[in-house]
Amino acid sequence: MAIPTKVSADYGAIVRDIAIKAGIANKPQEAQMSRTIISTSRDTGMARNDVAEVVNALVGAGMELSKALEYAPSAAKFVVGQGADGADTAKMINALGQNAKITDAKDMQKALEAIAYQGQAGSFEASDMAKWFPELLAGMGKLGITGNDSVAQLGALLQVQMKTAGSSDEAANNLKNWMEKIGSGDTVAAYKKVGIDYQGSM
Repeated sequence: MAIPTKVSADYGAIVRDIAIKAGIANKPQEAQMSRTIISTSRDTGMARNDVAEVVNALVGAGMELSKALEYAPSAAKFVVGQGADGADTAKMINALGQNAKITDAKDMQKALEAIAYQGQAGSFEASDMAKWFPELLAGMGKLGITGNDSVAQLGALLQVQMKTAGSSDEAANNLKNWMEKIGSGDTVAAYKKVGIDYQGSM
């Protein structure tokens, strides 16, 4: 009997934490949020506490609660289907919003489906993408590549890197280093010396 009570207490604590962050503690919206999380858990097969943790991570990173709850079903399906970490997935969703400028729930679902497909079709798995996308999407944003284009291109670049790398971490690091160098002042200056407008050619 102690285990279900503990799980329930943990769930209540997570819900209260989200409610405090969202400014709805002890208001009717708190109970409504809890019902939405439980419903998402039932629909996706993800444990109730884990769904709540994903919502908490999204809200904790500054996302509006209504948006976090809207994204929760897609996030939960991704976590369950790809064996990804919930916290990593929440960070990736935030990065897709902030760096890739994907702000519509349907577009977010498409992005997550594309990442899942790329992970299954290639050798850089979706769970690893969840871990690395936040950092790498920032690099894509600096290069001016946003939206679902950035998701498709980044996924493809990672799959190419995997052909020569020994691990997904090595592939992601190689790509990160390349993206950092590609926009550096030294690179731009080197192109300028031979008469090429680097930014224009990019």
